[in-house]
Amino acid sequence: MDSTTLATNAESTLTLILALSAPALGIAIVVGFVVGLFQAVTSIQDQTLPQACKIVAVLVTIAALSRVISGTLIQHTDHIFDQLRVVGRSVVG
Repeated sequence: MDSTTLATNAESTLTLILALSAPALGIAIVVGFVVGLFQAVTSIQDQTLPQACKIVAVLVTIAALSRVISGTLIQHTDHIFDQLRVVGRSVVG
């Protein structure tokens, strides 16, 4: 495995991490904004309210997308292991 292949695999892994975490982060941002706006309008100063709402929203998002996330992670892991198998053959043989 040369440095180009290693860099490509690292780049694809980081891109995949960003893509899979984007929905949960986006939901957390939107929920935080809505709850913050609600707190500003109603003058509620509770600090735990936005955190609890964001946690629930992120957990629901992860649960809803768990099949897609796990399938994508399994495919990527299989690809990385296939790359390692190729490296092992080239080193041994």
